Amino acid sequence: MLKKLIGFVSVIGLGGLAGVTAFAGCSSTVTVTDTDAGTTTTVTDSGGSKVDAKTTAADTGPSNVDSGPNTCYDPTQAASYKATTGAAGQNVCTPAQVTGFFADCIDKTADATKCKAYSDNAANKNCMSCMVGGNYGDGGLNLNLPGLVLTDKWTFLNINLCSYLVLKQPQCTVKASNSLLCQGETCGACEDQASLAECQKTSAADACKDFVQEKACTDALTAGKAAADAVCRGTDFASSFPKTINYLCGPPTDGG
Repeated sequence: MLKKLIGFVSVIGLGGLAGVTAFAGCSSTVTVTDTDAGTTTTVTDSGGSKVDAKTTAADTGPSNVDSGPNTCYDPTQAASYKATTGAAGQNVCTPAQVTGFFADCIDKTADATKCKAYSDNAANKNCMSCMVGGNYGDGGLNLNLPGLVLTDKWTFLNINLCSYLVLKQPQCTVKASNSLLCQGETCGACEDQASLAECQKTSAADACKDFVQEKACTDALTAGKAAADAVCRGTDFASSFPKTINYLCGPPTDGG
């Protein structure tokens, strides 16, 4: 049920959890692991639903539009979050819930049945709202930016959201998250890491150019890299996932 694990970028969507996982943070993509091509039937609107100039973007699968050299780039799929807040220490996930989500929905042994059982469990609703967006268990909407950005084919870990919060730069979180979502949606038809990376470059300069980060934010991220990485980043997707998600969705920490 795994998608493609990318590395240190920033992207993910629940409609695409069963087959591809990408992992986001600074800029370079790292490892890619292809697994089965299965998909989950669960669709969750992250951060209070995604919006674009065209329609709301519920994970319905981007069209494969030939826009030149990047044949998997589809600018009509550009999307952004309604959410305008990044929050750490939301205290809605236990470490066991974070581990369980990874095992049931992302890891190599994950599958659609286990992921659906996890997401349907009422005890996991609040945690899910933090990880991928959507409603709390009581029906209220979690309007904080999600720790995972989900598209039909790719799952991205929103490490920059975690990093900016560690560095006390909350004003940088919205563009960081929207850039990840926008690039993930416009490049959702890409089938491999190489084409995705090229597509993201095109997207960042075109459909997603409004989400290019301010220099003050990127400078802060560069200067505080060691401190942010200590909290948010591991050596790969599997080790970075619990660090980022526990910081965002677990209990507050002294640095949160």
